[in-house]
Amino acid sequence: MDPEPGVDLRAIATALNAWGVRYVVIGGQAVLLHGIPLHSFDIDLWIDPAARGPVLAWLQDELGLELSAGADEPKPMVSVYAGPERLDIFFVNAMTNREGVTLRLGEVVARAEHHPDAASGGIPIPAIDDLIALKRMSAAVRFKDEEAIRQLEAKKLMRAPKAT
Repeated sequence: MDPEPGVDLRAIATALNAWGVRYVVIGGQAVLLHGIPLHSFDIDLWIDPAARGPVLAWLQDELGLELSAGADEPKPMVSVYAGPERLDIFFVNAMTNREGVTLRLGEVVARAEHHPDAASGGIPIPAIDDLIALKRMSAAVRFKDEEAIRQLEAKKLMRAPKAT
């Protein structure tokens, strides 16, 4: 019996890195990769819209995952399902949060930190300031996002150079 397909961030990062796709891991998984303990049950990726077709075809055809929308549908977000696991992919060039801050994918990728992972070649995660802005994307204020922001801001303060 074949194993049930799953959402494997390392395998996805390995493929995206090999293909040279511009992307970052966002959401709770990015907070976790910054070393902040947070429960996150899904994976969120922000991927260059130019890679939409090949990425979705690979996820569906090669990995056997179920998609909420096809490559030719103009939806900015596609959910990918593997049993109870979910991957949300945002295929947009820019996002504006509820405070009016606009983030552009190219700029976020340029500032991204790379979580070390020898198997995948590194997993790009937004710099703390970008991740804080991304956690403010939801129109409603959510407790889990506010807690993540609080912890990210505390980590940012710990990293700040000490005044002498």
